[in-house]
Amino acid sequence: MKKRQFSILALLMALSLLTGCFQIKPIRVFDTKKLFEKSSLEKDFFMGKYVPKVDNFIIILDTSSSMSVAYEDKRFKGYSKLSVGKDFIRRMNNTMPEMKIKGAIQTFGDNVTQQTETVYGLITHSRSGLEQSLKDIEASVEGNSPAGIAIDASGALLSTVEGRNAVILISDGERLENNPLMKLRALKERYGTRTCFYSVWIGNKPEGESFMKKLAQEMKCGFSIIVGETLSREAMDDVVKKVFLEKSGDVKRDSDQDGVYDDVDRCPGTPRGVSVDDHGCPEVREIVRIDSDGDGVYDDMDRCPGTPRGVPVDGRGCPIVQKKARVDSDQDGVYDDVDRCPGTPRGVSVDEHGCPEVQEMSRIDSDRDGVYDDVDWCPDTPIGVEVDGKGCPEISRIDADGDGVYDEFDECPDTPIGVEVDEKGCPEGGQSGIDTDGDGIYDDRDECPGTPEGAIVDFRGCWVIKGVQFEYKKWNISPQFTTNLDNAINVLTRNEDLKIRIVGHTDNIGSMDYNIDLSEKRANAIREYFVVKGIDGSRITTTGVGFSEPIATNDTAEGRALNRRAELVPIK
Repeated sequence: MKKRQFSILALLMALSLLTGCFQIKPIRVFDTKKLFEKSSLEKDFFMGKYVPKVDNFIIILDTSSSMSVAYEDKRFKGYSKLSVGKDFIRRMNNTMPEMKIKGAIQTFGDNVTQQTETVYGLITHSRSGLEQSLKDIEASVEGNSPAGIAIDASGALLSTVEGRNAVILISDGERLENNPLMKLRALKERYGTRTCFYSVWIGNKPEGESFMKKLAQEMKCGFSIIVGETLSREAMDDVVKKVFLEKSGDVKRDSDQDGVYDDVDRCPGTPRGVSVDDHGCPEVREIVRIDSDGDGVYDDMDRCPGTPRGVPVDGRGCPIVQKKARVDSDQDGVYDDVDRCPGTPRGVSVDEHGCPEVQEMSRIDSDRDGVYDDVDWCPDTPIGVEVDGKGCPEISRIDADGDGVYDEFDECPDTPIGVEVDEKGCPEGGQSGIDTDGDGIYDDRDECPGTPEGAIVDFRGCWVIKGVQFEYKKWNISPQFTTNLDNAINVLTRNEDLKIRIVGHTDNIGSMDYNIDLSEKRANAIREYFVVKGIDGSRITTTGVGFSEPIATNDTAEGRALNRRAELVPIK
């Protein structure tokens, strides 16, 4: 009997050892009794005590080779840093109430072929789905930690969703490459206060902990913790509440979803997708803004587009009107407003009233240019032309139409900008000089004849929504461009029978199929704006042509910005 009992016991021990070889030993460094206690958060959540604090979360997990090293905390003896990190995710996952939020896991490790990978999500969170994704995660054999690339990838994931976000970085903080601090600053600039960042340190080196804290401090909200501080049920409950939940009575509204709560939002109603500052007001972004006439005022703010280069302008982009006060036109040393003898020839001695002294009155200035005939090198100068001390015309003459021929010699004033002219200021090469639609572009150069009166055209004579360029991969209309859209609305309002087709264009980044879809979205965005402003939608059709019709090079940022545009084509 004893031998039989011994055999059974030996068999059970062998089975126990055998099955242990095929199972991953769970980490049990905290109170075993509390391990199996159900978190009270689930009950409190479904009773309405708590509500979700975030709409989306991304866990960035370090799987680089340094994470395969044993964690030196004696409570985790025999376990690698990656095993401890995965255990943290499991405990957090089991503590979170079932909520309708989206989640993802982004890993990073230098495995040559794929430095970062989305192993889960971004999808509606489920405990079982997230748990399943952890099983295949392993540490890289060699290489460093491209954390910056993973943060970039997480930012791209967040661009596909709306609402508030939590980003959780789990790492030892050692040799994090690709400038994660700079990438985190870019993430903060892009998403502002609606994204919080948390770091969980699982490391052996103090400098790693310091860097993880520095990352967490960079964002406007979030914190840094050590994994050993989360072992008790109460501690993990506290982490989940701070990252994912808020009390029902503490819920604040963010009506325009710009990441700034209504009670402190100084600019309510900000359109979606517009970057805002701490006060909820649109940030001044000048990345893709264009200054076509080079006067220092961007097109979307320029009230006088097409100003000739070199002409001084005011804040609206319009030529500055020189004040007449305290001017000495005849340069006799007496200001015009007190000069009793204006037009005194240059060089004549005058009294305090600006009148010639007696001994100078006999000299003659036939052409009245301010220089006496006996010293005038250029007699018969036309009246009003500025002259130098020799009586000859000065270089600072006026060229109103900007064709390079001064007005006093220009036989074809008001030549449209860009037209080549001869020495008389008239179009060269037999150009027609006729502008039937009055858009400022001669018919023989006009690629879009029949433009309605008042429409803003480009150098081709085509009706464009001037100044409205789209940000990369975006189709939303920024508020600073609505003035130019309103110009088109005025033209459509004055011409009630006019129908148009809105053609959307893109740069050449991405595939043609993608860009055709993007250009159609841009055209539809403008159509929707027109309809909201009272234009009958039946008068407007839209199409997108992608990057098939560029008007500038796609090899420069400026050229690509010009190609991201919309054109209006009258339909007869």
